[in-house]
Amino acid sequence: MKIRSLPTILAALALATASAQAIEAENNLITNPKFETADSDGHPEGWHVSHPNYLKQCQTTVEMTAEGETPFYRVTKAAGSGPGLGWQEIQIPEGTTALRVAVKMRGQNIVRGAEGWAYPGVSVTYLFDGSDQGKPGSWDKWPVLPTGSSDWQDYEAIIPVAEGAKRASVGIISQGWTGTADFAEVVVEKVE
Repeated sequence: MKIRSLPTILAALALATASAQAIEAENNLITNPKFETADSDGHPEGWHVSHPNYLKQCQTTVEMTAEGETPFYRVTKAAGSGPGLGWQEIQIPEGTTALRVAVKMRGQNIVRGAEGWAYPGVSVTYLFDGSDQGKPGSWDKWPVLPTGSSDWQDYEAIIPVAEGAKRASVGIISQGWTGTADFAEVVVEKVE
C-alpha cells in the first residue's frame, strides 16, 4: 500500500470541495444567493427591493455588509409594515414536485407579528401563467427565525410545488415583524 503525502491529500480534498461547491451552485435557482454583488442602488444584484423612500416610510433599513470574508444582507425593521425587502422570480424546472429552500440567517431582537406568517425568513409564492394572483407555498413550512436573538444557523424546508405552477417568487418575508435579520445565503433547488 502506497502512503500519500499530506500535501497530496490536502490538494485532493481541496479539489473535491471545489467540485461539491460548483455542483451546489449549478443546482441553485437563485441569482446572487450569497449577496456578493450589489446593483447601482447598493441592493443585492438580482433581488428586487422597494424604493428607498418607501423603506424609510416603513421604518426599514437594508444594507449589504460583511464579517471578514462572509458577505450578508442585513434588514432592520422598527415597524411591522412590509416593504419589499428582496425578492426574485424563478422558473420551476419541468417535472418538479417540491423545492428545497435553505437559508443561513441570524436574528437580533426579533419580535414576531400576530399573524402566523409574520416573522423573518424566506417565502415562496407560486405564480401561474395568465394570472396576477400568486399562491403561497405552504407558509407554515417556510424557513424562519425564532423570536429573540440567535447566532448564524442553517434553516431548511421542503415545500410542495402547487399544481400548474411554472414560476415562483422567492423573497425575504417583510410583513409584521421587527428587529434585525441577517441573511448570508439562500438556496432554492428542485428536490430529486
